[in-house]
Amino acid sequence: MFLLFFSLTPLNTYTDIATFNFPKTYIMTKHLTILLIILSIIGCKKEQENSDCSVKYEIDYSQTATLGHTWKLIGFQQEESTLIEYPPCEGYDYYSQSNSDFEMTISFSDTLQTINDTIIFILPYAFQGKAVFNEYYGSYDTNISNKLTIGPIMSSQMGGSKVLIDYEEKYLAILNQAQRFEIHNNLLTIWCNSTDKILYVLKEDN
Repeated sequence: MFLLFFSLTPLNTYTDIATFNFPKTYIMTKHLTILLIILSIIGCKKEQENSDCSVKYEIDYSQTATLGHTWKLIGFQQEESTLIEYPPCEGYDYYSQSNSDFEMTISFSDTLQTINDTIIFILPYAFQGKAVFNEYYGSYDTNISNKLTIGPIMSSQMGGSKVLIDYEEKYLAILNQAQRFEIHNNLLTIWCNSTDKILYVLKEDN
């Protein structure tokens, strides 16, 4: 705020400053530089606000959830990183056109599946979910050590923008490499391959 006030100093103050033998061109250049810095800061802040499409959630410390529920995707995270790759902002714009909520989910069934299928449903339990555009489904298995195995994943074939399709395909590819899971309160973490993990929060309507 102080810098902005300084940059708008009336021109008649140049006479006072000139008594110190500073050239007017120097004063004008300095004021212009300060103004450009201010505009740059405002622009960066605006860009950060527009790109902040993080999934908002609260930790429910009273919750002791099990895997057999519906979970909402928060995003991906590298094992050694604190940065989360949230669903793209473009997804919210796309679904707002139809007054729909944009969320990616997965639902794990905790009852033995009875689908007679030896290609997709090859494991004891079934799961299904909603990616960016497409529904997906498959089978899984787990044990008391929280090991998690995901079988082949099938999905519908709706198309969309490259940004959203790329995110959807990356999500399904990482999920297909699940190795184990952890649940703390209402948060689910699925550890995949050696570097990636997927973060979820329990859907409130469970």
